[in-house]
Amino acid sequence: MRLTITYEMLVATYELLRTTPPFKGWKLPPSDEVSFHVIRTKECYGDHCYAKRHTIRVSYARHKTLRLLIETMAHEMVHMREIQLGVRQDVAHGKEFRKLAKIVCSRHGFDEGAF
Repeated sequence: MRLTITYEMLVATYELLRTTPPFKGWKLPPSDEVSFHVIRTKECYGDHCYAKRHTIRVSYARHKTLRLLIETMAHEMVHMREIQLGVRQDVAHGKEFRKLAKIVCSRHGFDEGAF
């Protein structure tokens, strides 16, 4: 059975993760300052962009479990932290991302290789 992802689930997942280390220490913006969208693409699990505000999009087509949704949200939140640190958006999964991802995966028991 497929997990039916909703906007409300994205907001709740984001807020849950914001209360946990290391996200809590990063002081990411509250969910009402972030745009969330459920998308249907099979091309990616999700993405993050920043123009005037952070936007996180998560693919309905790629998520079958709550665990995977949580991991994807955590991944996109690492990209948010990169923006806070001044990392250029066109540097995807570079040195800083890998450093932050290692911390997140260690704290939350995620598979670093799949993250």
